[in-house]
Amino acid sequence: MDKFKINTALEKAESRDYDKYPIIIKDNAIEMIKLYLPIVFILDFLSHFAPYRPPHPGELNERPKELGSCYIKFKNSAIEYFSTKKNLVLLEIKLSNIVGIKRTFGPSQPQLPTITKKFVISVVMIYFVLMSTVFYFKGYAIAPFIVPIAFGLGILPLLIFRLVNGLGLGLDMLSGDSLIIFDKHFIIDVSILTSNEYKELKTYFLLKTGKNLDKIQPQIFI
Repeated sequence: MDKFKINTALEKAESRDYDKYPIIIKDNAIEMIKLYLPIVFILDFLSHFAPYRPPHPGELNERPKELGSCYIKFKNSAIEYFSTKKNLVLLEIKLSNIVGIKRTFGPSQPQLPTITKKFVISVVMIYFVLMSTVFYFKGYAIAPFIVPIAFGLGILPLLIFRLVNGLGLGLDMLSGDSLIIFDKHFIIDVSILTSNEYKELKTYFLLKTGKNLDKIQPQIFI
């Protein structure tokens, strides 16, 4: 976006009352959890005889059942996380209290330390490699396909979500289309934005905080 377009967007945004007309974005992380549940069942079946087992689907399903559909509202001075099922604001981050904003790829778990995420992914991948080796020596024809199948099942819900919502499967998938916004107490994950939503939030943060989202380097582990 060049300077002229940025200035034009900012001029339009300055006249907007975000309390009356907030930017409202659905929490896609919950929708992703729903898509991942069948995949977790399949992975659990594949590893039924192994010491490591994925989280039980019931645990993952607790959040959608408890909260229903959730929305993130960007207002004049605060960002609110609203639950339709509870019909209330579950948490709020004041713009003046924002500690940082990060960009990532798809939903994230910012509460976990980066080293923990890398360790868990490494353990899971090593486990599937070892399982492939065991299958190989036992003569199972599926042995060479264990790791590709596990990896494919891992990203399949994200691909399905993008296709269903018309986001496509282009290189923009690697541009960091999710935002992690946090203060000292709360974290709000704005997952899998459309290009229009991203542009709208970019204008919003430029106007309200002076932060340019384009200058935030996307990260895989947050």
